[in-house]
Parts: sequence; C-alpha cells; structure tokens
Amino acid sequence: MAHTARRLSRAGVRRSAVLFISLGPDLAAPLLAALPDEYIEAITREIGRSEQVTEAERLRVLRSCVVHLGGGEGARGGRAFAHSLLVERLGPDRAGAILERATDPVQASIAAMTRVEPRKLATYLVDQPPATIATVMGRMPREFGGRVLAALPASLQTEVVQAIARGGTAASISADAAVRAIHRHLAPAIEESTRRQNGMRTLRRIVDAVPGDTAAELIEPIERVDPALAAQLRQRVFAVDDLPRLSDRMVQSVIRDIAPRTLALAMRAALPATRDCVMRNLSRRSATTLMDEIDGLGPVTATSVREAQSVIGRHAQHIVEGDATPLRSAVRGSVI
Repeated sequence: MAHTARRLSRAGVRRSAVLFISLGPDLAAPLLAALPDEYIEAITREIGRSEQVTEAERLRVLRSCVVHLGGGEGARGGRAFAHSLLVERLGPDRAGAILERATDPVQASIAAMTRVEPRKLATYLVDQPPATIATVMGRMPREFGGRVLAALPASLQTEVVQAIARGGTAASISADAAVRAIHRHLAPAIEESTRRQNGMRTLRRIVDAVPGDTAAELIEPIERVDPALAAQLRQRVFAVDDLPRLSDRMVQSVIRDIAPRTLALAMRAALPATRDCVMRNLSRRSATTLMDEIDGLGPVTATSVREAQSVIGRHAQHIVEGDATPLRSAVRGSVI
C-alpha cells in the first residue's frame, strides 16, 4: 500500500481490513502504523465493523499466502481487536483518538460526503445554520473543508468563518441529526461519485499498464468523443521524454531506482533534451558509466527499448502522483 494522496477504494479498505485481521495484532500493527492517518482511520473503521470474517473471504484475500488462524471458523475482528491493534504501535492516546473517529457513525457519514464534489455538497449546506456548517467542516479533512467553504455564498462564508473562529459549534444532537439528514440527501450523489471514481481508477490502471506510445494511441479515439476524459488520461501517460518537465529533485528520485541497463536502453531512443536532463542529474561518474553502457549495447530491438521506457514512465508516474507538478504529453519520436 503506497503512501500517496489517492483515496483508498471501498474494496481496498475491505481487503486491507481482512488482511490485518488475518495477520493478527503482532504482525498487522507495524504495517498499519506505517500508513497515513487517513488510511488508518478508514481501515480501522472497517475492522471495527467486522465482528467476524469468514474463512472463505480470508482465503480469497490471502490467496497463496494463507495464514491458518485455526479451526476454520474464520478470524475475529471487532472494536476490541481494532483497539489492541492500534495501541500496540500508536500508544493509547493516538489509538483512542483514531478509534473514536473511525467508529463514530457521524464521522463515517462525513467521510462519505467527501466523495462528492465540494460545490454539490455546498448546495446542501447552505440551508444549515452557520454553527452546524462549522461543526461539519471541522470534522472534514482540512483541504476538502476549505474547498467546500470556498463554494459557499460569500455572506455565508463570513458567518461560518466567524463560527469557527469563536470555537462555537452546534449542539451535538442537532449537529448529528443535520449530518445524517445531509448524508441521506447526498446518498444518490455519493453512489454515483463512487461508481465514477471506481470506473476511472480501473481505466487508469489499464492505461498505466501499457507503454506510453500505445497508451497515446488508445487515447486518440477517446479524445474525439470525450475530450475531458482524454485530458485526464493524458495526465497518466508519462513517457521518458516527459522527464525534462519535472524538477531535478524528482528526476533524481526516478532514475536512482532504475537499473543501469534499463536506463541505457531507454536513453537509446530518448530525445536529446531527455538525455541531457538525465545526465545532468547524475554524478560525473554515473554519467560516464551510463554513456559507456549505452555505447556497449550494440543492436537492440525496438521492443526492448519501448519496454525499458515503459518501466521508467510507470515509475515516474508513481512518483509524480504525490506531487502537484502539472504534466503535458511530450512529442514522442518513433525512430530508434
């Protein structure tokens, strides 16, 4: 599970929870503790809801690495397991805070709201008292709450900001009731957004799995019927010749994990600007070694070069996903 800004899918949360339950606290705790708090909360919430995991589900998740937890009766989760799992690695204070948020049904409703476009959510909040809006926004991720605030009418923004600044919140019962009511109204939008996100995620994984030139060919017919979708997918098509568009720091992060022969093969057909970018971000000794590697390749197939470039492109995309650097597709050369 990578440390990225991307939101875990519902299926991903479930699989993670089943895996951690199956591993038990000793093995699962260090894995869970290594994740961002947002992931910990989502997975812990699922563990808390899973009083029992069937043997069939556990075997599906573990597949060839089945952990036998005894008796064929399945593995027990629940709040007690979630608490022991968190305390093991996070300590009682942090564990208690995360578990409280994760098992709070109101917080779960707010988490579901964050799947909706902020502007659409704002249209449901405008009819609520400023103190209630302040309470709801106080439970949202900071960045998402800021986008919702920006989508509110200017006059209401002022009142909400004042309510937040005063530290005042709506009475717990009325605020919780408002959250549940908003969640009910948003249920169709949440379901639609989840389906759309899952569909895009699947499509992006397919695009990620093919070489850059092939992916570009796949996107061309899409652009004729859905330019917006094509634009989103082009952001995912990262090729070697996009490297000069990144900062030196990111280029260094990409190339340091690439095997010398793979890098040499990729540079064989790279644009001059790309090769210069890579050389500039290597030490003098490493740059000399790379040039020697390129010169020593001899005849190579176009397929091997494309595969090497695809490896670098996918690796670069994984790094870029955690960065705000905007990307545009570079012109790809076809002559090797």
